[in-house]
Amino acid sequence: MLVALSIVLSVVAVPAGADVDQGDIRAAEAMAGEAGARLRAAEADLAAGRRRLDRLEESLASVAAGLERQDDEIVAGRAEARDRIARMYMSAGGAETSGVLGAGNITDLPAHVAYLGALADQDREFVNGLAVTRADLERLQGTIEATMAEQVEVVAGLEGLVAQRRSELEAAQAQVSAVAAEWQRQEDERRAREQAELLRQQAEAQAQAQAQAEAEAQARAEEEARSQA
Repeated sequence: MLVALSIVLSVVAVPAGADVDQGDIRAAEAMAGEAGARLRAAEADLAAGRRRLDRLEESLASVAAGLERQDDEIVAGRAEARDRIARMYMSAGGAETSGVLGAGNITDLPAHVAYLGALADQDREFVNGLAVTRADLERLQGTIEATMAEQVEVVAGLEGLVAQRRSELEAAQAQVSAVAAEWQRQEDERRAREQAELLRQQAEAQAQAQAQAEAEAQARAEEEARSQA
């Protein structure tokens, strides 16, 4: 930042005792205008960076909500699967022994057990699918968090840049005031010198006129004295 400020000041600084004209003021004003443009550009970049950070925060909140829903669904899915499997096995094994050992029941039992196994596999696949989806969301969450960390650094850098650009603008504006003040001071001095010179010339002219009048009066007096003698 100090380097940038020194560049601004060195371009428009006027050495002590140097003459300052309107061109110097215009040059200082141009530098201030450029500094203002750089500040506005940095502020626009900072606003864009903050908007992107806000969007990332919203995305992260959405993913967190999705993870919470997935957790609820996984818990509910596992509970439902356990209940279904328990009900099916209770239904399969809850009949009277004589009924289960009947000819018809013995024939149907392998198929019934296979059906129960298929249902259990489906329930496990459903729960496993939810777990896979949750893992995807966790990976997305990690990606967003990493991107957010980078964006936080970007925004911090842009905030520093805006502060630097603002300091540059303030320095440039101060230089405009300094150059304008120096020009005004020199103008006042010039006018004072001109006024003093004018007064000196007027006084000199008056003195010369008075001396001439006195000389002429002396000459007339001498002429009269000679004529009377």
